Amino acid sequence: MSLDLVIATYNRPESLSRTLKSIEAIERPHAYPFRVIIADNSTQEDTKNFLKNFLQQTSLKIFYFQETTKGKVYALNHALTYSDADLIAFTDDDITFDSHWLKQVIENFTDSNLHCLTGKVEGICPAEKPLWYSARLRVVIGAIEPSQQRGSTLYAAGSNMIFRRQVLKEVEGFILRDQMGHQHEDSVLSQRIRARGYAIIYDPSVAVYHHFQTEHFNKKYFRRWYLNSGKALAELNQKEEPHDKKIFDIPRWWFRWAISHAFQMIFFFYRPDQKFFHELQLYRFTGFCQQRWKRAHKK
Repeated sequence: MSLDLVIATYNRPESLSRTLKSIEAIERPHAYPFRVIIADNSTQEDTKNFLKNFLQQTSLKIFYFQETTKGKVYALNHALTYSDADLIAFTDDDITFDSHWLKQVIENFTDSNLHCLTGKVEGICPAEKPLWYSARLRVVIGAIEPSQQRGSTLYAAGSNMIFRRQVLKEVEGFILRDQMGHQHEDSVLSQRIRARGYAIIYDPSVAVYHHFQTEHFNKKYFRRWYLNSGKALAELNQKEEPHDKKIFDIPRWWFRWAISHAFQMIFFFYRPDQKFFHELQLYRFTGFCQQRWKRAHKK
């Protein structure tokens, strides 16, 4: 059983270095061929120059290429053309790995009925957090832990997902960004895979750590993240709401939900963390409405 680990990167050699050093520390059984594919989505030479030096010092098998078409989805799809492994995994350049990650992946895929696997993503962020931050916002910093138990889940985490090769071939890889609006490529891929009848299994022992960029720890970034998540939900939820009563193509319950959060934002006016959480839900509602109205005007 062979595995290719795909890393899409964009001009962040220092962060990529940390990721690769953590991959070096993974227990790698010799009986299972393991390779790293680095998809560089930048036209600058920083990452390429870094790898020239890194390749002279590492025992990792690394294949590197530059994807000049801007967009992560293009880089991921191009990476798939270079892979011939039985299993293909995806991660990001701001991730570090648990040393038992590969061992746990292999143990899971000894089950021939398993086709799609995802795992725990633990968020690593600044020790001192602003007053407006609360644990309920962990998803923004990349923390994903739907359960403490192994079992099926709806979506695979883009920074920690592994598939059998034939599954990705069957769904023809990732959908290009201009085809999917503001949807997240991992969520869209998960939805398409489940539509083919495959289950996605979550195993918390398949663990990685997301190092959230300090410069993004601000309200502006969090607001933009929730706005875009609303736009993604506007597309992802289409098939799940055929009988919902709607106003301008928006289910009525979304309006009730938004009004509820608006009142709670006022109620918790003097609690910065609570107030900001409810404010972000309104940004999500705004993104949902924007995407639905945009789609309606295209028809």
